[in-house]
Amino acid sequence: MKLLFAIIFGIILMFGCTTTEVPDEPAAPAPEPPEEPDEPAEPEEEPEETMTCEEYCPTQPHIECVGQWNISGEYPDCDCTYVCDAAPEEDELDVDDLVQPSDKTVGTMLNEGLDKVRLDFYRENDGSFEETRYTWKRAATADPMPGEVGFDLAPLTDVKFDGKTIDSLQGVGFAVFNGSSKNTKALGVVVVLDKMTMLDDYTGSDAFDVEYFPSVEHRYFKDCWVYSKDFSKNMDSEWVSTYFVQCEAVFSLED
Repeated sequence: MKLLFAIIFGIILMFGCTTTEVPDEPAAPAPEPPEEPDEPAEPEEEPEETMTCEEYCPTQPHIECVGQWNISGEYPDCDCTYVCDAAPEEDELDVDDLVQPSDKTVGTMLNEGLDKVRLDFYRENDGSFEETRYTWKRAATADPMPGEVGFDLAPLTDVKFDGKTIDSLQGVGFAVFNGSSKNTKALGVVVVLDKMTMLDDYTGSDAFDVEYFPSVEHRYFKDCWVYSKDFSKNMDSEWVSTYFVQCEAVFSLED
């Protein structure tokens, strides 16, 4: 009995003192505090205006001419002035490139010139006139080129202008108009191998006289002036000038 009692007591003691620990349930995590709303972002600053007067002025209207802008100030207070280029002076023009060489002979120039002065005369004068033409060429050949050198050159003293000769003279022609009232006028053509001569001094109120071919015709053309002038070049690219003159009276030794 004692043995059984001891066994039972031992079993009870063993089971009674043995307990199973149940772990505590973990505590629920504390709720996180609500997020505070972000502060509203400040609006971005607009970029400053970057246009310059140099960019602004060329967009403005201006006078139609070749030139450039004169710009000053700071945008938007720009001072925009368009300045036209000055026209080149006549002396600055490259005339040499504009005049092409011509193969016209002195005879052709005189004939064409006399046809021109005839038309000029009848533009200013009405009525019936008797016409007479006189021509003189420096070179001995029948129809020389301007500047042509020959063995038998006519002397320059054949034609004098206010008693002076022109060394570059190539040919002279006059058309004389005799009217019914004996009012005789003449228009002439003077061809020289040069760009300027003494005749350029007689384009205004000053007048000159011409003594023409004293050995044969011996005419005097009085009170003459230059009313027009043409430029050309010969085939050697030398300047040839053609003067158109008007004379108020014509005399001969017989008059």
